[in-house]
Amino acid sequence: VAMGGACDEALRAADWVTATVDDDGIRRALEHFGVIEGAGEVEVFLTVRSEGELVVATETTEHADGSVTTSPVLSGGEPIVLEECLPAVTGVLIVAEGADDLSVRFNLLEAAASVLDINQSLIKVYTKGGSQLL
Repeated sequence: VAMGGACDEALRAADWVTATVDDDGIRRALEHFGVIEGAGEVEVFLTVRSEGELVVATETTEHADGSVTTSPVLSGGEPIVLEECLPAVTGVLIVAEGADDLSVRFNLLEAAASVLDINQSLIKVYTKGGSQLL
């Protein structure tokens, strides 16, 4: 599974691509794979790094004096972008009505970690109106 807007390599490797984070991609992926059965209403909040990554085409030139310079390849005065990666997720908060059920809570945790390709320690799951168990 890859998030919409992920790096090209992740998109090519994925069996299924969900929407972007901004378009509720995590919730859509959880629903698609049926792992939130019993979860009821689910809200997902993300913390991400402030910037993503652009990979631009470059050319390397070796000069007669042995020095080497690398510069971006331009098209119309702008660098050619080969790949654009979204900002890295640094934290996830999931609030679900059915998260008081331990199996639902675990499924939400595991699915979010899988969809986002992050360590489960970055994810917190709370029961809507309840307390944290994981």
